[in-house]
Amino acid sequence: MDRLYDSHLLTVEKAANGSIIRFHQPYLYLKEANVDRLRNAVHGFLGCLDPGPLILDLGNVDYLTAELLGLFVTLHRQVTARGDHLLLYNVCDPVYEILSLTHITRIIDIHRRWEPGCEVSHS
Repeated sequence: MDRLYDSHLLTVEKAANGSIIRFHQPYLYLKEANVDRLRNAVHGFLGCLDPGPLILDLGNVDYLTAELLGLFVTLHRQVTARGDHLLLYNVCDPVYEILSLTHITRIIDIHRRWEPGCEVSHS
């Protein structure tokens, strides 16, 4: 697996045609302190990623704060500005409900489960 970035909060991996951000900690609550660290990390490597979609695997995320919602919107704008797409996968029901209530589902492509074709390349 080709890891582009690794920390205690997340890993960025090269995908078949883009990049995947996976959150490490089980039942990770993305609180303000963690969001600040995530924001700094994401902005640090975003410009270095290969062209293609940026996939966020939210399999370990079961709660969202307003700060994280803002980070998703900012990421969406940055990824769209470079001509790519932001995709959210493995979104649990409570997180999907928050995304739906805030209408983020209208601007970001959200999938409740992992889908074939999103697997990480093993180059």
